[in-house]
Amino acid sequence: MEERIENAAAAAQEAFWASIAAAFPEVRSGDFPPDAHMAFERACIDATTTWVEGNMPQQQVLDQG
Repeated sequence: MEERIENAAAAAQEAFWASIAAAFPEVRSGDFPPDAHMAFERACIDATTTWVEGNMPQQQVLDQG
């Protein structure tokens, strides 16, 4: 389950940055500080975990631990 959450969060981050880049076409680079990236990544994983745990049928959560 953990790998699925990490993969989903990573895909969501890519979609997020693509949306931001589309909104600011005049910006030509994608610089983002490493510490901010790590915090953003952790927040995305935490949010994804919360969403999955809150929405997956309870038996599946118990089965997948």
